[in-house]
Amino acid sequence: MMMIGILGIPFDGDGTRPEIENPAAVLRKAGLSNILTGSRHTMLDLGDLEIPDFDGNRDPSTRILNLEAWKEISRRSAKRLLSIQKKINFVVIPGGDCSILLGIFGAFRLAGRRVGLMILDGHTDYRDPSSSPSGEPADIALAILTGRGPDGVTGLFGLPPLVQPEDVVICGYREPDLIAESTIHHFDHHVFRKTGAENLANKALSLLGHMDRLWFHFDVDVLDPILMPVSFPEPDGLSFEETLAFLSTALCSGRFLGLSVACYHPRLDPDLDAASKIVKLIGSALSPGLSP
Repeated sequence: MMMIGILGIPFDGDGTRPEIENPAAVLRKAGLSNILTGSRHTMLDLGDLEIPDFDGNRDPSTRILNLEAWKEISRRSAKRLLSIQKKINFVVIPGGDCSILLGIFGAFRLAGRRVGLMILDGHTDYRDPSSSPSGEPADIALAILTGRGPDGVTGLFGLPPLVQPEDVVICGYREPDLIAESTIHHFDHHVFRKTGAENLANKALSLLGHMDRLWFHFDVDVLDPILMPVSFPEPDGLSFEETLAFLSTALCSGRFLGLSVACYHPRLDPDLDAASKIVKLIGSALSPGLSP
């Protein structure tokens, strides 16, 4: 039996407060806390982290929006995750946007662990702050994690990078940003379809074969916007069936410490149809993937 934790980090670097929009709360309402009901596993809801105040400005030095809030929630996330690692075998983290990855991998750094990262995302989030029109942390999250960006952020938890580029695989994207300038393993939606979801998931696992433990990050905008209302839609996204096949194949490896879910926006989903589909997708992927 495993102890599965749910920890909400409803941080959105654009400055939206969880009092206005809380994806973690809405996904719970849609049944996230009950996805493994009837299984041999126990689920523990750890609540939501408190979100710091936003200043609403782009930092004059780094050009990152709400920089201090991002750094503070990353510290809080790392501290909380570090405190639960001995009693929680697998954690599901409903965000929030992709900038929550900084705190997640900050926790691994504080614990002295080298953990690989597998991503499904409609965008690579590999930009410089100067190339981001908004300066939102989510635009640059993967670049920061892998050591590209201002020292005050890349070095928040010590010597960068938090994640070695060769320890990352990102799949399914339609917007490449500046990913070609990196050595990160990357496969866009055309390669995803040509290779097939299960085959690509196995390839990603093989590319990360040098890593004992992995983290999975699922940005729901990898799905086609016809199926999933998102803030930054890109056409020709994945179907639920393709996404489930990839997720299930990856998680069945038994190598993952957790799963973060990003960029679901309740304000775009008034009847909670998308929330219900996300919860069903996660439950279907996790049920066979969690080993005793």
